[in-house]
Amino acid sequence: KKGIFIVDLMSMIDTILHDKNRSKVQIMMHLLYLWLRDCFYFIQSPLDHSLIVNIDQTETIQKFSHAFPDADYPAMLQEIENSIKMIKRNVHMQLVLTTLLLSCRQNFLYKSSQFSHHSIHSGYTN
Repeated sequence: KKGIFIVDLMSMIDTILHDKNRSKVQIMMHLLYLWLRDCFYFIQSPLDHSLIVNIDQTETIQKFSHAFPDADYPAMLQEIENSIKMIKRNVHMQLVLTTLLLSCRQNFLYKSSQFSHHSIHSGYTN
């Protein structure tokens, strides 16, 4: 099962990188960042949607957040920020994406119920 996941992951990354457009990859990472940040905000304050960017996706965010309530969202947000910085520094995009997505998968599947104490209120940094 894990081997099939790796093959599927590599195929997905090849599709994303088919045109080798660094800007597009950075935009996709930024969108992933906003989505996960919204999920984190929803978990922290399920009744206060004022900080959620994708307000039209509140129901989907709620379902996703309930499916992964123990994920370490701040750690994943930090990983995304680091990955964007690496892409800007011309690090090999396939390596960056593979590492990021495997890290996110591990976080979603294997994390305990304790959140880390990363500060995300400063938001995405360029």
